[in-house]
Amino acid sequence: RLVAAANQGFVTVDQSVAFARQVEGCLAWLEQPALADNRLAFGEIRKRTDVKLMADESVHSYWDAELLLELGGVDFLNLKLMKTGGALEALRIADMAADRGVPCQMGSMLENQIGCAACAYTYLAHPNILTTELCSLGMLRETIGSGLILENGNLRVPERPGAGVSVDDDEVARHLVKPSESTLYHRARSGFPL
Repeated sequence: RLVAAANQGFVTVDQSVAFARQVEGCLAWLEQPALADNRLAFGEIRKRTDVKLMADESVHSYWDAELLLELGGVDFLNLKLMKTGGALEALRIADMAADRGVPCQMGSMLENQIGCAACAYTYLAHPNILTTELCSLGMLRETIGSGLILENGNLRVPERPGAGVSVDDDEVARHLVKPSESTLYHRARSGFPL
């Protein structure tokens, strides 16, 4: 399936509709065709085009998702644990969306192995989270954990405790900011306001 992510690239509903009409029949969905705060735009775009619409940057909480579903025009919700408040909130949103017949996707925000593992297990935990977009596993040059394995586009999830991820303490220590390197630390110690 072909999808497109506008990522708030269209400022007006007219711009979104003009693009959507050019790709009608070609996309499984168009992601975030409006500015994040313009939740009314989804319904307006829906009235003027047949392209399925996914909300992404507009979904920061359960209440955002509820408002989008009430207003209409949204065919899919992209849930990101870093935005929605973790796995439990994402599962609450997936429940609510399921009650209204709106499927969800589990997205990512360049998390490391630990974050990706949480996303993968959340995806596996709910039948209304139908697709994933866990792209960070193939994008990060370094990681502080291991366990999830990406092979030929398929994610293998280990059956170990801790979401299957092992953390390398030496790697964690290597990435910690030392007090001697922290401007904030020095300002606080010298009595300057933070």
